This record gives sequence, C-alpha cells and structure tokens, in this order.
Amino acid sequence: MPSTAKIDDRAAAKREALPDKTHNQPTQAEYLQYIARHKFIEDQMASLRKKKNLMRREMKNAGIDCQTFDAIRRLHALGDDAVEDNMRNQVRYLRFMNMPVGSQMTFLDEERPDTISPDIVQKAFTDGLTSGMMGGNFDDNPHELNTDAGQEWQKGYNEGQAVLKQELLDHNASLAA
Repeated sequence: MPSTAKIDDRAAAKREALPDKTHNQPTQAEYLQYIARHKFIEDQMASLRKKKNLMRREMKNAGIDCQTFDAIRRLHALGDDAVEDNMRNQVRYLRFMNMPVGSQMTFLDEERPDTISPDIVQKAFTDGLTSGMMGGNFDDNPHELNTDAGQEWQKGYNEGQAVLKQELLDHNASLAA
C-alpha cells in the first residue's frame, strides 16, 4: 500500500473516532450553517448602514442636527422616569462646569468691550477657574486678554491650576504614604 494511502486511512480513522456532536458543541454542518447565516446578516447590515448614511445626509440637508436627533432618540428609549433622572444629572454636571443652566438664550447675548457687565466679568472668572481645574490650556481664553473679562478669566484659570496642582500633590503624597 502506498504511503499516502496510510496517511489518508489514519485521517479517516481520526474523523471516525471523533463523535459528530459532543455536549454543547455543534456539528460541522451546524457550524458552517452559522457561518453562512452570519455572513448573510453582515451583508444585510452593510446595506442597511449605507441606507442609514443616505438618510442622515437627507436629514442634515433638511436642517436636522443628527447629534441632537441621536441624543433625543436615546432619551426616548430610556422611558419617562429614567429621562427625568438623566436630565437632572445633566443639569448637575453642567453646573459643575459653570454652564448657564436656566438662563435660556444667553448664547445670543453679544459681549462688547465697552458694555461689559459685572456678571460677565464674574462668569469669565468662574469659567477660567473651571478650565484651570480641568487642566485646560491657557490659550483657551475666549476673551481678549486686554479686557476686564480676559484678565478675570486668566486670574480664574491661574487659581484653577493652583487647585489642580495641590490636588495632584496631595494625591501623590497619599500614594507615597
């Protein structure tokens, strides 16, 4: 008998020695069916992704902000009680960052160097403080440096950096102890 026949006979004997299906294991036919079904679903998903991208372009052309659209869909999926909790958390986190919660439409207010109110100067300081504590860059100052608001933002930023530095030193000291 040729040597290749011996190898073929051994391979056939091995296949026969293995049961077709063991506990919690698919057969070869079942496995290959899963592969085929998976590929079919992936092909369908690719087609649906293309359709979704086209729809999102249409939405954008219609003036719909897709990020806001997605955020609203996620909130809607949460249900009424969870939405209320989520919104409370968002307001809380926005306040942590000194965002103007409850003062709708202030983003339309225009800052003019000749009419800067004390509120704007105070807000500039707290915004700078927040940026400094978050590790922001001093170049992020949204005000002209030669204005009162610009100077206050810079002072706040410097204080925030000092707080951040002290927290890091305290943290490192607690790790070393």
